[in-house]
Amino acid sequence: MIAEFIQVLAQELPPVPIYVGLAGLDEHAHPPRLVVVPERETLEASTQYTFPAPTGRPLYARRVRLSLYLWASAYSDVEGMLAEVLTALRRRLGTLAQPRDGEWVEGGAIALGVAYRLGLEVVAPVEEREQYVILEQLAMQCGG
Repeated sequence: MIAEFIQVLAQELPPVPIYVGLAGLDEHAHPPRLVVVPERETLEASTQYTFPAPTGRPLYARRVRLSLYLWASAYSDVEGMLAEVLTALRRRLGTLAQPRDGEWVEGGAIALGVAYRLGLEVVAPVEEREQYVILEQLAMQCGG
């Protein structure tokens, strides 16, 4: 789901650098950039309204909370980024990606410029698997 979310941003927005994880906010980084940080999830009964749309039989729905950091040199740039990112998400995902909260971030790792942390929630499917592909690959790496 995270890769698909980033792909939506990359396809819909001009080529602004997009990073995943808190490493994208390290103290030597510089704006402009978007940083996607997955945070927490809850699992619930499956639903037909998920992103990406399930290709197999959905077992559960993941309600994924993530933060999207919009980082630029000036407040006005960040406010413009916020409007454009929310527009892009609404166009591509409709109500499958819901903004939840936000806060301004300065100092610490954000040594240059200013950032806005946009809290989002996306509902993603957990699909039934016919084979254990990933676990078998990991077992082979571990000498199994």
